[in-house]
This record gives sequence, C-alpha cells and structure tokens, in this order.
Amino acid sequence: MADEPAIARRKADHLEVAASGRAEFVKSTLLEHVHLQHQALPELALDEIDLATELVGKRLAAPLVITGMTGGTAEAAAVNRDLARAAQAAGVALGLGSQRAMAEHPDLAATYAIRDVAPDVVLFGNVGGVQALAMGPARVIELARQIGADAIAVHSTPGRS
Repeated sequence: MADEPAIARRKADHLEVAASGRAEFVKSTLLEHVHLQHQALPELALDEIDLATELVGKRLAAPLVITGMTGGTAEAAAVNRDLARAAQAAGVALGLGSQRAMAEHPDLAATYAIRDVAPDVVLFGNVGGVQALAMGPARVIELARQIGADAIAVHSTPGRS
C-alpha cells in the first residue's frame, strides 16, 4: 500500500522474514550433544497433576504465555487472532507484539484486537521501554485499555531507540 505507514511495512517485513526461515538460528547451541536419560515416575498419575495457576485474577490451565508476537499490519491481525484462539482453547496467556505501531498510527489498533475471539485469556499489551518513557504512564495504560489488556509488558530492543 502506498499510504501504508513505514512502521506497518517494517512489521510486515518481520513476518516475512520469520516465515521465510531466514531468522532461524544457524549456529550450534550444543544442545545436539545433550542426551537426557529417561527416568519414569510410575508413582505419579497424569490426571492427578494440576498445572493450573492464577494470574491477574484469572485462571490459567498452565503457567504458559504466548508472548510478544506482532501487530500493525493485516497479516499481523490474522496471526494475533489465530494465536488468541489457540490461547483461549488451551487456557494460557497471550502477549501481543509492540503497540508502538498502534500508538503512532491509531488506525492500526484493529490489528491488536483479539478480545472477541479470546474473551477469557490473560492478555498482555506490549510497549518498548523507550516508547513507554516518552509516552508516560497514562498513555501506556490507555494503550492497554484500548485492547482490553490485563497487564502490559515493557520490552527493550538493544541498539534501538
């Protein structure tokens, strides 16, 4: 789109790079040299184990969060909604990608809207530390409120402002 904000184009590029495989780590982590020995726990019964926990007053089926994915483009909206449906079905929390695009271009807010498909998830909004400092607490809280977030994650991106 010719009138698409530069930040939206950058977000679309992020999705394309991730989908292409070019972002995959290519160096060894040495984990290929780790071999775990199986040690069964026959005294435990899977149906007796409860991973449920509470976070911000809501129940999670397990202490897991799908975190900081994307936002700011039509493709991102589809990814966010699919992840939200999965989080809702699994009973885990969801963190959206940086809301910087939404803060700078309010017309992109819909790309972060997931509450209609995931009304019960613990939802984390997301802003960069630099942007949070510049915006101030009231604006950060407003961004969280606009998407129905239960909490806000503040991220840092080394080397960027």
